[in-house]
Amino acid sequence: MSANTYHEPVSISKKLIFLIATAVSATAANLYYNQPILPLIGQDLALSDLLLGAIPAATQLGYTAALCKRQSITT
Repeated sequence: MSANTYHEPVSISKKLIFLIATAVSATAANLYYNQPILPLIGQDLALSDLLLGAIPAATQLGYTAALCKRQSITT
């Protein structure tokens, strides 16, 4: 049997919190950067609206898959 021991919580510096917040914000924003230029992409590549809509959908599905994979690694 192991004895119950109390551990002090580890503090995180403000710089590290800022770095993490910036990385998360940039990653989340990256999901939506392609949406304003979708009409230009559609014109240049002669894509239908259905295929054009697949671009942001694929981006978000890829992000979701990465989050799920990351979650399975940490558990």
